[in-house]
Parts: sequence; structure tokens; C-alpha cells
Amino acid sequence: MNGWFSLLRRAVTPWDGGVLLVTATGIVVAILLPFLTPASHATVVVDNQPRMQLDLRQDGLYGVEGHLGQVAIEVAHQRVRLLEYASPRMIGTRSGWIGANGQMVACVPCRVVIQVHGSSTEEGGYDAISR
Repeated sequence: MNGWFSLLRRAVTPWDGGVLLVTATGIVVAILLPFLTPASHATVVVDNQPRMQLDLRQDGLYGVEGHLGQVAIEVAHQRVRLLEYASPRMIGTRSGWIGANGQMVACVPCRVVIQVHGSSTEEGGYDAISR
């Protein structure tokens, strides 16, 4: 056991720790960046079919017909939530507000899914640039 530690200690330099730190930071930023970008709209999907686009910059109450009946959706302060619907356990309403890019909320019995999207790729912006 002591032999492996001394071999590792001789093979690793202080610069290796710096490279590891920069790499780990880059990975964390790449994973979290999509969730930190501001969201501009949400897509309401019923039975795997997009039914409605909601602009998160305009507050309001909306309704969509789900599998079990009418589903109320509320938009306020650039966030969206399932407000009320005819579901036995109301799990979707307990999910609360969503507003970060990529977040989703669903009512499985009603077959309604709401997904929040950012503005860059949806409004004609660039997804990526390479040379």
C-alpha cells in the first residue's frame, strides 16, 4: 500500500492539480450553463403533441385540454406552473414554479408536459460556432 502512494506522489506534480481543477471547473460550467440562461418561453405538450407556446414575459392564466379534463396553467414573473387539474394526487402542482432553461413539469395522468426553453436557439440564435 505504501509503495503505490510513494509512486503516485513522485508521478504527480503541483501542475497536475491545477489542470485537474481547471478541467473539473469546465465540466461543471458546461453542465450548469444551460440551466443558468434566462428562459423566454415554455412549450405545453399534450399526448406528445405540442399544443401551445407560452411567452414567459407575459403573465396570465391559460388552459389546455388534458386526458382527464381541463388543465390550468399560470405564468407569472417569467415562471410557469401547473395550477389545477383533475388528477388524483396532484403531484404536478406540488412541483411548483419552473423558470430555468430546460426545466420540466408534468401531469402524467393528464398527459400534459410543460418544458421551459431559453431564447438563444429558439429565436434564430447560434447553437454553436466551430472553425
